[in-house]
Amino acid sequence: MRVHSDQAIPLTITVSNGLTTSIQHSTFSVTPNDWNGETCNVSLVDIYRDDKQFNLYLARPEMNVPITVSGRVTLQIKPGEKLVIRTDARKWKLRDGWIPGRYNVTIRLDNLKVDNYSTLSVMSAPVLFEIK
Repeated sequence: MRVHSDQAIPLTITVSNGLTTSIQHSTFSVTPNDWNGETCNVSLVDIYRDDKQFNLYLARPEMNVPITVSGRVTLQIKPGEKLVIRTDARKWKLRDGWIPGRYNVTIRLDNLKVDNYSTLSVMSAPVLFEIK
């Protein structure tokens, strides 16, 4: 994927439930909003540019939950079903910004509830894209 330096960097995270029981994801949103509700439990843990093994990650997006939002929603993902979360990578801060280059990013989704005693964190395969 290629994006221009002035464009959003769209990330689509798909959680597929291959288990025999439902799993749950607690969040404020699954689509981008101006207060970053969709970034709840989503992390960009490794961000590399131009094949240099120096992690550029600086800070996750700050969630400024409006007072009118009463809390998170718990979304159930039944066996064989999927949940799609969309966000913009530019919401995460890098040491020197999202400048032109080839990026290699690993995404982690945290706190997937599997049962009353267990939660999972799931890491993605590397996501590759270029900013022109």
